[in-house]
Amino acid sequence: MLLIDLDGFKAVNDRHGHPTGDRVLREVARRLTETVSDEGLAVRLGGDEFCVIQTGLAKGGMPKRWGAD
Repeated sequence: MLLIDLDGFKAVNDRHGHPTGDRVLREVARRLTETVSDEGLAVRLGGDEFCVIQTGLAKGGMPKRWGAD
């Protein structure tokens, strides 16, 4: 399970408005959904928080695309 909180998201809403913030949330959701396999699940918990549940990974087998850069 991977819990994701978008750092600085409030600043996006405050500076650029809620329509832009909504577009950011939709894009994050789209990218998470594309990354998760058919056995996984990506959901928005609320606000700027998301959860990804991915099954079938070997121990320590987090996909490289999920790692922090």
